[in-house]
Amino acid sequence: MNIQDAHPGAVVVLETQNGRFLAQGFYSDRSKIAFRLLSRSRNTSMPGFEKPHPGSYRYRQRVVSGTNAYRLIYGESDGIPSFIVDRYGTT
Repeated sequence: MNIQDAHPGAVVVLETQNGRFLAQGFYSDRSKIAFRLLSRSRNTSMPGFEKPHPGSYRYRQRVVSGTNAYRLIYGESDGIPSFIVDRYGTT
């Protein structure tokens, strides 16, 4: 996808000027961080999005207590760059 055709949130390929593949990531023209790395692989499936992260959930169950609002998935530290899921009660 050409950067002129990309919309905010699109997954784009980052290449050198001579077309050598570098990485895939989320694009945003509205952020100071225009490219957020998802993978250094050309693989079409994004790492971390194929299946739920039970390790993240189990970890939060061990360390979170006394509240029903907490960060369930925390992007980079859970292996899913730029992806955040917060839990508020049953939501």
